[in-house]
Formats: sequence, structure tokens, C-alpha cells
Amino acid sequence: MSKELFSLVGAALVLAGCETFTATDCKNADWRKLGLEDGYSGKSSQVRRLTGICREVEIVPDDNLYECGRAEGLETYCTPLGVYKAANRRQGIRYNPDRCGGNTEFQEISEAIFNEKAAQRRWELAAGEASELNPSSIKSEIKSTKSALASLSEPGSDSTRQERMNYSWERGRLESKISSLESRLEEAEGPAGQRARTEAERAERERLQARWERDDMWAKFGLDFRTRNSSYPPKRRDAMTRACPAPEPAEPTLAVPGEPEETFEPLIP
Repeated sequence: MSKELFSLVGAALVLAGCETFTATDCKNADWRKLGLEDGYSGKSSQVRRLTGICREVEIVPDDNLYECGRAEGLETYCTPLGVYKAANRRQGIRYNPDRCGGNTEFQEISEAIFNEKAAQRRWELAAGEASELNPSSIKSEIKSTKSALASLSEPGSDSTRQERMNYSWERGRLESKISSLESRLEEAEGPAGQRARTEAERAERERLQARWERDDMWAKFGLDFRTRNSSYPPKRRDAMTRACPAPEPAEPTLAVPGEPEETFEPLIP
């Protein structure tokens, strides 16, 4: 496993925590970890937001630990694989050069991912509409519905009132469905259906083009299918504490209960 891939230790944890952070979480918050996760996501500092949330329970976030963690997370984010992972999440995050010292080199990675996602969504919508107006599918459905109608058994003279009502209802439902399908078939075989199929074909070409451009970008930055599809949760806890360890606790002061603490006046020569 490459050093770059191993360094992307926290992105699988990314911001489930900070996005759903509540006042209750302030009491036991790991400020450095929250900063680290925000850094992995390429996010701006969330100290002000966290401070506002924690004010409700009179807790002040440790902004030093948070910013230290975020700086370490940004070191991972500001790599080709880090930018790819951030952009490729379900709610992807666009690359912001300001998070990486103004470096615009990785901008095209983020844009390629977002372009591919947009092209995929357009194709899904167009393909769905074309499928709704597919003459062959509609004809097949008309045929099966007519077959179901023909197989209905008309109630005999000894049938109950409920049986006759059920027969009438089902027959009416099938006849209505056939009428609706025949109207849709007429639309599918007309200009509307042709437009839908043309749009689906165009969207498919754009989707493939976006994928080719994405693959070209991956090749340019040395990414491959194995790297793209790998997961990278933290495997070692100390991987998140090497760069900025928590401050050492101050030495406790001992005081006798019920007595004031002893003070010393400075000596004046």
C-alpha cells in the first residue's frame, strides 16, 4: 500500500460527526479529531459554529486543538487522492484552492468528478423518460392487459352481488388501463417519443465523454481503479496524534480544606 493512500486515514469517518454535532456532544468532544475530519473534507474552519453550539452548555471549544487537527487533515486533503475522495462522496465537496495554499493544480480533479456526476444524473433522467415512452414496452403491456381482460370470467346467474361488483370493478380498471396505454403509445410513436429517445442518446454520449475525461485526469495524476475504490479508515489511533499531541495537564496544587491558600510576598531588597 502506498504511503499516500495510507495517509488518507480519516476520510471514511468524514464529517458524520461535525455535521450532526449538538450541544450534548460538547461535553466529551474530541476537538482535535473534529478538526482533523474537517481538514480531510477540505472544509473551512468550523470553530465559530462549534462555539455557538457549545455556548448553550457553557463550554468553549479548544480552538488550538481543533485548528491543529484541521491543519493535519488538510495535508491529506491537498493531494490528488484526497481531493478525489472529498469530491466523490455522495454530497461531494468541491476543491477550494484557498485550503491548499492557493494551489490550483488539483482543481481539474474535483471538476472532473462533479462533471461526471452531473452527466450521470442527466442521463438517468433522460433514460427514465425515454423508457416511459418506449413503444415496444408499451405494446407488450397493452397485450398483457388485454389478455388479463379476456381471461375474466363473467359472473353467472347464481353469483352474489359482491361477486358481480368485483367483476365490474376489475373489468373497468383493465379497460381504463388499456385506454391509457394506447394514448401513451400514440405519444411514444410521435414527436414526443422521438425527442425523448434523442435526448437519452445525447445524454449517454455526454456521460461517456465525462467518464473518458475523468479517466484522463486520473491517469495524469497517477490514480488508478484500485486506488480509487480502496477504503482508508484510520488503522492506528496514534496516526491522528503524532503532529499535535494534546497539551500536558498542569500539576495539581494541594490545599488544606477550610484554610486559605498560602501566598508569598516578593522580597524587596
